[in-house]
Amino acid sequence: MNTTLMLHFARQRLQSPQRLLLFFLAFAPPIVMAGIAVSLAPVQAGAAMFALIFTAGAIGQDMSSGVLQLLFARPVARTTYVLSRWFTGGLIGAGLGIAQTLLAVMAIMGRG
Repeated sequence: MNTTLMLHFARQRLQSPQRLLLFFLAFAPPIVMAGIAVSLAPVQAGAAMFALIFTAGAIGQDMSSGVLQLLFARPVARTTYVLSRWFTGGLIGAGLGIAQTLLAVMAIMGRG
């Protein structure tokens, strides 16, 4: 994994207003529903959803903008590039999924 590629990818994705809106819409409502239903069922698919939102179009956007030609002119292997993108998406998705589950547990515990 290339940490520079991973950090740049995370920064690029977190600067997109549409993506941040999707994160909020996928993050907050299941927590509220878990608090109302007193069940963790609404937050079970959280990590996979966040990883999907984060990595959707990850390589296609770079391909259409011409970044790949510039990137591969440097000593970066294609597998390193792709695995860095996927690993970052999975890591962010897992982190947000854990945070969402913890907040849902706190909401359930708050209801008694």
